[in-house]
Amino acid sequence: MLGIIVGIMKAILSVINGEPYSVITDDAPATIVAACSECRNTTDLRPCFHCGKPLCADCRTKHCESQKKEVDKSITSLMTTTNELIVLAQALNTSRSGRIQEYKTIKEQVSTHVKDLVKKLHDDEQVLQKKLDATIQAENEKIAVTERERQYLEKNKAALDQVMEKYRNETNQMILIKMHKDYLDSAPVWKDRLHAHANRISIKKEEELHFHPIPLGTNDGLVGKLTASKNVNVNAPSNDSHLPSLKNPTGSRSCIIL
Repeated sequence: MLGIIVGIMKAILSVINGEPYSVITDDAPATIVAACSECRNTTDLRPCFHCGKPLCADCRTKHCESQKKEVDKSITSLMTTTNELIVLAQALNTSRSGRIQEYKTIKEQVSTHVKDLVKKLHDDEQVLQKKLDATIQAENEKIAVTERERQYLEKNKAALDQVMEKYRNETNQMILIKMHKDYLDSAPVWKDRLHAHANRISIKKEEELHFHPIPLGTNDGLVGKLTASKNVNVNAPSNDSHLPSLKNPTGSRSCIIL
């Protein structure tokens, strides 16, 4: 592509500098007397650089006028396209410069978002840690209470063992009947106390905490992500409908943060 552009520029510069025309004078190329290849009149003829045939002055003038219209049309078209490309190039760079400023703002937004995210993570951590600390403290207190309950039950068990041992070893029936009656009279009290212990030691009141970490995405970043959009408005000229390939250059991108 660069070689083609260089070749075109050299050709244009040679035309501007007049290099191809230095051999053309009033006497060269030389005239000949013959029938004109176009109008067939016999007169002085010179070669026409348009068709390459020997023509008279009038026919060469017609060819020159025809070529002039074609050249004017071509130059006008090229100039129009060139101007549109210049405007579009300026609009693209202006748009890019604006996006650069937007990206700098986005960089600040990313940093701020990360700080907010870190603070939120820290706050969430503190909530969880405090709840866990409170739960640990409550569990320790429950352990102490339940340990006291267990010790009291051990004493009750020892007392029951003594009662059982005593009436099992008693041989006097009268005493044994009295012992049985005394026990049966006091048994409801023992039962009520045991029921109270059972309510305090009941497994139904037990709870346990489970930690469920929120899984990190495998594709998306924790902070956010940048997405590219081709819908970039660079304020291109409204009359560039004949340049569809240039209206939305593929090289332009806009970035947004989610």
